[in-house]
Amino acid sequence: MSPSTLAPTLSSAGALLAASSSASTDAIAATYAAALAAAGDTSAVVASVPLELRGELSPLLWAVHERARRSHELTKLVASWDLLSSKGEYPPQFSVKAPAVQFSKAFASSDKGKEAVAGLRKSHQDFLTSSFKLALTDKKDELLFVRTTLTPEALWTEFSTSARGAIKEARTAHRIPEVSFENLWTDESEMDVDAGPEVKWVEDPSWRTAMEGFLTALVQFPLRVIALASVADLASAKKDAKKRELAATAATTQGDFKIDRKSIEKLVSEAVAKSSKVAPADSDKKKPPPKTLKFKKNEAKGKGAGAPAKSAATGSTSTAPKPMGTSWRTSLMSTPIAYIPPPAKKRARESMGNAGGQGKKPRKG
Repeated sequence: MSPSTLAPTLSSAGALLAASSSASTDAIAATYAAALAAAGDTSAVVASVPLELRGELSPLLWAVHERARRSHELTKLVASWDLLSSKGEYPPQFSVKAPAVQFSKAFASSDKGKEAVAGLRKSHQDFLTSSFKLALTDKKDELLFVRTTLTPEALWTEFSTSARGAIKEARTAHRIPEVSFENLWTDESEMDVDAGPEVKWVEDPSWRTAMEGFLTALVQFPLRVIALASVADLASAKKDAKKRELAATAATTQGDFKIDRKSIEKLVSEAVAKSSKVAPADSDKKKPPPKTLKFKKNEAKGKGAGAPAKSAATGSTSTAPKPMGTSWRTSLMSTPIAYIPPPAKKRARESMGNAGGQGKKPRKG
C-alpha cells in the first residue's frame, strides 16, 4: 500500500483502518513518515496526529517548537558573547562606566589620590569581567540543557509516556465483540432456543496495529518540528542580513553622503508644499482705481465756470454728462438761494435761466 493512499486518512486512526484493515505496522509508520515530510509548519505536524491522541500530544509538540526556537536564540547569543569576550568588550546588558567618586582637587592631584582613582577603576573592571564570565558560563549551561531536551532519546521518553497514557484511555472505545455459537446446539439437529451466544469483548486488532504503527513513528513528530524551526531560523537570519546590507547601501551614497530618515521626510514635505502652492487668481490681484472723466473748465472771457466749451476742430460745444437720476433743476434746487427782494426777482430769474440754458426771454418794457 502506497503512502499516498493512506495520507488523507492520517487525522483519524479509525479512518486509517477503514482505508485498509490489513495494513501492517511498518506500512502505517511509513505513511506517517511521508505525511510528516510534507508538513510545512508545526500546525501541519499537529494535524497529522490521530484524533484520539491529538489533545494529549499537541501541547507537547508546541513546547518542542518553543524550545527549538530558544535553542537557536541561545546559540546566536553565546556566539556573540564569545566574540565580545575575546575582544575584551561587554554586551549592552553590562554597564561599562565606572562609578564616579569625587575627591578634592588637592587629594586627586596627589599620588595617594591617583592610586585611589586607579583602584576604583580596576575593581570595577574586574567586577565586570568576572560578572560577564559568569553570565557567559550560565548561558552555555542553559543552551546545553535545552539541547539535551531535544535529543531523540529525551523526546521519546517525553512523548511515549503521554502517548501510551492516551492510547490506554482510548482502548475502551475500540473494542469489538467476539461471539461464540458452540452452546446454541444441543446436538447436530436441534438448537436450544433458550441459550444465547457467548460474547466476549476484545480489543480491535486493526486499531491496535494502527497504534503500534503510530508509536513506531512517534519520535519523528517532534524531530520534524525541530527541523522546521531550524529552517525558519535560517531564513530569518538571511532576511535580516539582507536588510542590513540594503540599509548600509542606502545610508552611504557617492561621496560618502549620508541621509537619514528625517532628511528624506523633510525633502518630501518641502516638495509637496512647493507643488501645492497655487498662483493668486485674477480677482485677488490689486485692481487699479476706476477711470473718471475729467472736464476742463472754460476759462474764456465772458464765460462762467462750467459753461460748455467749443471744440477747436468742429466748433461744436461739448456738454459734461449729468449725474444719473438727477437734472439741472434738481441740482439747482438743492443749492441754497439767498432771499431776493421783489424788485430784483426779474433779474434773478433771468440770471437763473441763462445758467440753465432754458430761461425765458425777458419781456420788453
